[in-house]
This record gives sequence, C-alpha cells and structure tokens, in this order.
Amino acid sequence: MRVALQNFGNCGMYLKRLEISGFKSFASKSTLEFKNGVSAVVGPNGSGKSNIADAVRWVMGEQGMKALRSKKSEDLIYNGSSQKSASGKAQVSLFFDNSDRVFPMDFGEISITRKVFRNGESEYFINDASCRLKDILELIAKAKLGLRGYTIINQGMGDFILSASPSQRREIFEDALGLKEFQLKKNEAKNKLELTKNNLIQAGSLITEIGPHLKFLKRQSEKIQQKEILEKNLRENEQKYFQAKLAVLAKEKDIILKSKEDVDRIIAEESGTMSALKDIINKDEEQLESFFDQESILEKELEEIIAKKSSLERELGKIEGILAYRQKSPENIYEAVDLSYLNNILKGINQRVGEAILAASIEEMREKLKSVLADFDKVLEEIKSGKIKKWGDISGKEKPEEIIQEPLFIEKEKLTDLLNDLENQIKSVRERIKELNNSHRSQKDKLYAAKKELYERESHHGKLKEQSQNFNFRFDRILADIELVKQEVKLIENSCDIVIESTALPQSHELDALKNEIERVRMRLEMTDNIDPEIQKEFEETQKRYDFLSRETEDLNKAIVSLNDVVADLEGKIETIFNESFIKINNEFNRYFNMLFDGGKAHLVKISEEKKKSVKDDELEENYDNEEGGESGGIDIKVDMPRKKVKDIHMLSGGERALTSIALIFALVSCSPPPFLMLDEIDAPLDESNALRFGRILEELRAKTQFVVITHNRETMKQADILYGITMGDDGVSKLFSLKLEEAAGIKD
Repeated sequence: MRVALQNFGNCGMYLKRLEISGFKSFASKSTLEFKNGVSAVVGPNGSGKSNIADAVRWVMGEQGMKALRSKKSEDLIYNGSSQKSASGKAQVSLFFDNSDRVFPMDFGEISITRKVFRNGESEYFINDASCRLKDILELIAKAKLGLRGYTIINQGMGDFILSASPSQRREIFEDALGLKEFQLKKNEAKNKLELTKNNLIQAGSLITEIGPHLKFLKRQSEKIQQKEILEKNLRENEQKYFQAKLAVLAKEKDIILKSKEDVDRIIAEESGTMSALKDIINKDEEQLESFFDQESILEKELEEIIAKKSSLERELGKIEGILAYRQKSPENIYEAVDLSYLNNILKGINQRVGEAILAASIEEMREKLKSVLADFDKVLEEIKSGKIKKWGDISGKEKPEEIIQEPLFIEKEKLTDLLNDLENQIKSVRERIKELNNSHRSQKDKLYAAKKELYERESHHGKLKEQSQNFNFRFDRILADIELVKQEVKLIENSCDIVIESTALPQSHELDALKNEIERVRMRLEMTDNIDPEIQKEFEETQKRYDFLSRETEDLNKAIVSLNDVVADLEGKIETIFNESFIKINNEFNRYFNMLFDGGKAHLVKISEEKKKSVKDDELEENYDNEEGGESGGIDIKVDMPRKKVKDIHMLSGGERALTSIALIFALVSCSPPPFLMLDEIDAPLDESNALRFGRILEELRAKTQFVVITHNRETMKQADILYGITMGDDGVSKLFSLKLEEAAGIKD
C-alpha cells in the first residue's frame, strides 16, 4: 500500500474529509480522512461499503431515491435494531480543501452538509450557513463536481454509459467536461427565457386590455385637469371681479351718500320754501277773502246808490214836471214847496256828497254816501208829505212864481249835477269794483301759481323723499353687497393659492366682460360636474400600471434578446469546449481501450438525434434521471475488438462491457479530471490480468485527480495511499477503521 502524506498530482482542490451520522447503516458518527491521491475502502459484502458512495451522492444533491437505493427519504435514516435505537435524522458532510479557490468562495476549506429528519424535512448548509439545494448544486457545478455518473461511478453506472442513448451519453460527457455549470446556466437562461416570454405575453395582454380603458381615463383626466384649470381661472376672475366690485360699490356708496346729503339738503330747503309758500297762500287767501267781502259790499252799495240815483232821477223828474206845470199854470205856484228850506237841505246833501266823493277810502265814501242818502231820503220824504213850507213862508219881494221857480231851477241843476256826480261816482265805484275784480283775479292767479308751485314743490318734495328713501335702500343694499362680496373674496382667497390684491384691478367698464367670462367658465364647469373625482386617481394608477407594463415589456424584450444571446453564447461555449475535448477523449478512449484489451480499437461518433440507439426510458431512469441537456445530437460508441469480429457494443460480453466502460471513464478523467472521483466496485468483474491493467491506469491518472475506490481487488488496493475497512456487527451498524494492505486482504470476501 502506498502511504501518501503529501498531495499528489496537479489538482488544486480535493476531498479532505467525509462525516456520516445516522445515514443508513452508519448510526454513529463516522469520519473518513482523505489525502490527494488514491484512497480505498474495503469490506465484506453487506458491511455498508456502498453506503459511503450513497452518502456522498446524497450530500451532493441527489434527489432520486432509486439512485440512493431507497424508496423514501426516511429510509436514509438509521432505522435501529434490537441492540440500538433508531436515529432521528441523517446527516452527511463533505469537507474540501479550497486553498486554490476552485470553489468561488474566499475560504480555505469548504464544507457541504445535508440533513434529513423523519418528518421528511431537509436542511442544507454551506460552511454551516443555511442554504438551498440549488445553492449546493450551483457550487459543485462551478467546481466541476458533476452529479451524474461521473463523480461517483458504480458498476451499474459504468454499464449505463454504454447502454445510454446517444443524447444521454452526451450529457455524461458534458458533465465530465465541466460543462454542467454552463448547462445549468443555459437551462436557467432558457427557463428565464420561457418565463420572460410568458411574462411578455401576459404584459402584452394586460396592455391590450387596459389600453382602451386608459384612453378613456385619460380623456376624463384631461377634463378633470381642465376643470382644475377652469376652477383656478374662475377663482382668479371671481377674485378680480369681487375686488373690483368692492371698489365700484365703495365708490357708488360715496356717490349715493353725497347724493343723499344733497337731496336731504334740498329737501330741507324745499321744506322752508314750501312753508313760506303756505304762509303766502294763507295771506293771499285772506286778502282774496277780503277782496270778496269788499267787492260784495261795494256791489251792494252800488246797487243802493243806483237805486237812490233812480229815486233822485224820479224826484228830479217830478221837479221838472212841477216846473213845467207851474210855468204853464202859475196859479199853482202856491203849492210849491218851501224852496228855501229845500235849498238848505240840498246844500247839505251836496256838501256831504262832495265829501263822500273826496273820501280817502272806500269805507269812508261808503259811510258818507250812506249819510247823504239818508238825508236825501228825508228830504224826499218831507217833500212827499208836504211838510216843507208853502210859498207863503218865502220872504222877499219877488214874484211868487219867480221865487218858486228859480230855486227849483237851481235845485234842478244841482240835482242834475248831483246825479252826474253820482253817475261819475257809480262809474268810479264800478271802476273800483273792476279794479277789485282785476286784483281779485290777479290774486287768484297768484294764489293759483303759489298753489301750483306748492303742489309742484310738494310733488318734488315727495320725489326727493322717495329718492332719499331709495338712496337709503341702495345704501343699505350696497353695504350688504359689500359685506357679501368681502365674504366671497375671503372664501376665494382661502381656496386660491394666488392672492392678487397687488395686481391692477379691472376698470368698471370691464366688469361686465369679466362677469360674462365668469359665467362662461361656470357653464363649462357645470359640464364637468358629472365626472367622478376618483377618476383621476384611477387614471394615475392605471397610467402607472400601463407605464410599468410598457417598461416591463421593453425590459422583457431586452431580456429576451439578452437571454437569447446568453443561451447562444453558452451553447457556443458548450459546443466549442465539447468539440475540442471530444477529439482528445476519442484518442484517450482508443488508447485505454487498446491498453485494457491488449489490442483492438475504439472510437466515438457524433450522431444526430434521429440516429441514436433506441433504449427504453424506464431502463435508463433506473440509474440516470432523464433531464433536458446537451444538444439535439448525441454520441455513439464504435469498437473493433481484437481477435473478434464485434463492432456493436451491444454484442459485448459482461467483462468486455466493463472494460469498455472503464476505458471510456478513464478517457474522460484523463481529458477532464474532476476534483475527485469515487469508484464503487467497478473493478469487481475484472480478472487478475485486467485488474493489473486497471491498477496501472489508476497509477497514471492519480496525478490528475483524487480517487476514492470502494473495492475488493488486491491490485486496486495496491494503488491506495489510505485504506479504510468497514465491518458490520450484530447491531446492524457499520464500523469504520484504518487498515494496512495485509489487513485489507484478510477481510476480503
């Protein structure tokens, strides 16, 4: 046995240690220390040697129970015996030397741990940090530790390489060539690509679905935005309008107040004038009444004077008659009146009539005339009654007829003069009455004019009072309007962000245009009242969603292009590496085949999918899960056996198939050595000579990779640097211990 205390070969990473606890037959914790080179595990059949390979396969992420020779995960946990109780969990840990940082982690040692509990729960750890199974698979892929039939190879898997379909065989080659990382990335990229395409379809469907609704919401949103603009414009215009209205109202208030003061002053003046007019009217009415009275008295006196005149005229007529008669009949002279007495009386009457005519006033004239008339009446009455003395009373020497006639003529003349004077007086009185009538009419006209003026002034006064009341009403209304406008301005200022007191106010003639604009805006706002204000929020959310979907669609399209590029790049890398390595593997396969068979030839052939061998899927799945991988083509194996006309591998014997699979495995190891390779009794079918050749190949390849070999073959044991022995006691628990070569030979079946 070789003793290797130092590292061998050029591999920068190797398996340092394996710890098993509660896994299958390893009930107690067991630790296997490894060195770079070849380590061997030996033991009798049924001791649990292959459970070591199962433990390594399981901790590296194997999920298939068939590959682990179990039916369910609970079967992986030590089930106990009559002598030892069952374990509650199974735990396996691998420890790798990572000095060369083959694992992309900044740690000198990397540990991978997997646990399973009886309830079926599993836990995964990298350097004691919890992780996912996916993380472990990605990590070992980056270190070129393939999961499928290349890192851990048993007899069945060796034969599977020959029995696999060309496409499955290609997967094994890609796994061996370290292309698993690229395949995982490619598969992940394809999955992402498929998911991205589905997401793109969904996003496109959503965009198509919400697009028309978004257009509707956008139109409604524009109306809402227009409404906000209109409302702002309305507030600003209303503020301008009301502020200008305030100024106009204030000016109008001042004007009304001034007008009211003027009207009140005019009313006061008119009241004084009307009072004076009323006094004048009262005086005029009194004077007019006095005129009426005077006129009535004068007319009455005039009638009396006229009557007296008529009486005097009659008396005068009588006198004239008497005179005429006396002239004709002197004998009647004695019947004449006492002329002297009558003469005296007439003198008195004439004197008083003269005084009456010269009276200073109508009243005095009236009184004097009354006296004259009374005396005159008395004379007439005496004449009539004969009381005046006859002619015998007349003294003198004249003739009686002369004495009588001369006075009569004189009296006649006087009476005539008196009558003329009375006529003149009557005329004068009539003229005076006429004057009184004229004065009366003038006074009536003056009174009418005064009354008319009073009426007009009273009417004007009423109008002024009504105007004053209107001013009061307008003044009160303006004050109320001012207060209302102030409140409106305050409300607008509270709701408006922009205060415009400092801006120029519109002129009064511009208010109507501004008011019309306000009404126009209000009408436009009424047309937007039926729009739900929540529409804006829905539009914003829908727009965000649409924009997000649009960006996502753009990103998804870019991602699809990028993922297609990634897939194409990975496929290119895989194909390039595969093609370059295929030639080397083909050469090494032929060399190892020739070495193991001591002659003959073998080569690999790339074939298309249509030409691959037909193999039942259920047979393949026993040892190899059928995953998607590799290209549409595959790899076929052609052999030319020495001293035997056999070219199809299906016609080889069991031993020949074992040697052929070993040659192919070693060819893969030679061209793409893994960090370590575990061989589980693949040398069991070999006879001594072939085992010797097998040992020589191990000797050759140990410089390229680390081997952990589970074997019964002595020639294989000779290549080992470390030997572990495994036995199983009556308790069903596998026990592990170190061995020397001689001891290992002793525990062989």
